[in-house]
Amino acid sequence: MRKRKVITAWIMIGLLVAMYLSSLIFALMEHPYSQQLLMISIMASVIIPVLLHFFNMFFKLNDDKKEQEQSPFIDQKQIEPDADSIETIDGSK
Repeated sequence: MRKRKVITAWIMIGLLVAMYLSSLIFALMEHPYSQQLLMISIMASVIIPVLLHFFNMFFKLNDDKKEQEQSPFIDQKQIEPDADSIETIDGSK
């Protein structure tokens, strides 16, 4: 799990750096869309981390479900008593 968080953090850092560098390069070239690229980069600075956080939450929930299914312990709610082992109040079976 920790490894996945580190990988997604590095992906996020790479995307944000690439967007800001492209915005800077287009601004230096006096491209007509440089201001729009800067605005997109600023919006993506908020949206990308939020999306990656939700992806990590989703994968964590998915991993937790898999771990519960593979658990070696028996859930006590799933155990049903045998009809032979049940005694009534008066002591008869």
